[in-house]
Amino acid sequence: RCDLVVRNLTRFRSAVHAAAPGKAFGTDTYPASMALTVGHDYLRWDQMSDFASPLVSHISAFVCNTFIEWARFLQQEVPNLAEADALQLVYRFTGYDGMGLPETIAAYKEDEPATLGYRIPTADLVLRDLYKAKLLLPEGVPSFPIIHGEGWGRETIDRIVDESREMGHDGIVWQGTAELMGYNFG
Repeated sequence: RCDLVVRNLTRFRSAVHAAAPGKAFGTDTYPASMALTVGHDYLRWDQMSDFASPLVSHISAFVCNTFIEWARFLQQEVPNLAEADALQLVYRFTGYDGMGLPETIAAYKEDEPATLGYRIPTADLVLRDLYKAKLLLPEGVPSFPIIHGEGWGRETIDRIVDESREMGHDGIVWQGTAELMGYNFG
């Protein structure tokens, strides 16, 4: 899968450069902790993209729902494996252990994804992935993480922005800005 993604995105990049010389081609990346499971090899990102955009905004869809599904899978495959133990195995495997994530699937409240950012250590989770992204991306590949500007709280957003800058990320791509504005666009 990694080879397929690299091959095809390299072709897309070449086509963009041929059609529009001097224009940059980039794509978002799955969160670093789970990237290889979907074929995103951060170590090879410079071969297929002029920049990276670690997509860390979808903590429910990409990260927490994966924890839940993998924990359920482990419980199906391993007789008598407790739910809390299955979650801890998933956290350890993906590198999210030790950060105070929920000990039960019910605590994730799957039917309330918009409030997830207030129920888990969101800044710690996002920053762990941004740190890994910076370590894995080839030197010289600009990185513009995609984060939420809503549903996480201003303090969390400010911490992520400040620490991503300190890590050497090159800027932020905003996905929603409601919590950053003092007025409503709608």
